[in-house]
Amino acid sequence: MTDNLSRREFIKSALGTASALSAPTIISYLGKSATSSDKEFLEIRDGSFYIGGEEFTIKGANYQTRDYPWRMFKEYDPEQIGKELRYAEELGINTIRVPIMHPYSIGKTKKDWKSYDYLDIKEEYFNNFEDFLSTADDHQIKVMPILLGYTPHPWFEPKNHEFGKKYLEKWLPEFKEDERILAWDVKNEPDIHEELMREKHGNKYDIEGFTKSTAKALRDLDSKHPITIGLSDTYGVAESEDNLVDELSSYIDHEDFYSFHFYIPIKYFDRVVEQIQSKTRKPILLQEFGLPTLGDKHHTEGKQKWYFEEVLERINREDLNGSIFWKLNDHPKEISELENPWGHVYANSSKKERARKFGVLRTDYSKKPAAHVVQQYYKWIL
Repeated sequence: MTDNLSRREFIKSALGTASALSAPTIISYLGKSATSSDKEFLEIRDGSFYIGGEEFTIKGANYQTRDYPWRMFKEYDPEQIGKELRYAEELGINTIRVPIMHPYSIGKTKKDWKSYDYLDIKEEYFNNFEDFLSTADDHQIKVMPILLGYTPHPWFEPKNHEFGKKYLEKWLPEFKEDERILAWDVKNEPDIHEELMREKHGNKYDIEGFTKSTAKALRDLDSKHPITIGLSDTYGVAESEDNLVDELSSYIDHEDFYSFHFYIPIKYFDRVVEQIQSKTRKPILLQEFGLPTLGDKHHTEGKQKWYFEEVLERINREDLNGSIFWKLNDHPKEISELENPWGHVYANSSKKERARKFGVLRTDYSKKPAAHVVQQYYKWIL
């Protein structure tokens, strides 16, 4: 395969000349990721993860490239991504979680939309994501894509839930046989989104129903990769400490393993895990946790280091199936689209500052103290 020809393009080229090439010849050119006999997908047995018959603990980071966090597959910079994933590998990271952003994947912005059924994914976006998978594989890193990193709000109306499936139908034929993908994350934090939208729009949108129907469609389209849903049901302390994971029961039947996000005080961690374990025997993944380094007395680099030590020690003690911290690297102050694909930022400037300072690597890629904690736990302890 030449450097200028992506695997997808090669497949199309090879299939277009099938009369000149036998099927075995085509497969031999595609390499390990395209063969059909030696694939090593993530398997779940007895509440644990396995790859290739060996138990697998997820040691991960949420990742968005430093300069184009949400547009990383649109404004694609392979040199920067290669550098950043090399740093990830050095920290012992074996999994990265990344968002697929619907607006950028179809090459549209909000002002272009006359309707919300845009589904045609740009070839360039496909190819950039394919190249990203190859780069991650070069660094022995698996990828957990968030398939609906951003979803048009009208899709949440019950009459439009089918658009989630239609969008997946564009993605899955390309990647459902790809072992470089560890698992699919259907949607990020639908529980928070549901609550916020209900406060603003009443019962117009059914985000929970959309997420569940999309998860079912995903399973129908892909029987190889496990499915999860990135829930943030611990983002605030519940009215009753006896129910800190109140969304779990609603979603657990629609995923193969349970992913939770943890940003509440560390004193609740053991209780949260205990409550999750009481409700499911499926694998449990801490999919987001972190602390921004803002410089005030509560958000220093030393506090971030302490927080990582506390959380990772508990993960090890509770024998969870892994963790994915938020996140690998900081972003420069001049980044203006940090947290939203529509081009507007957090209304509150302090929140914008928080968003860009969660990394364990500074903007010059030097290590914060928390990075050394990650390296110690991911390489030697977990």
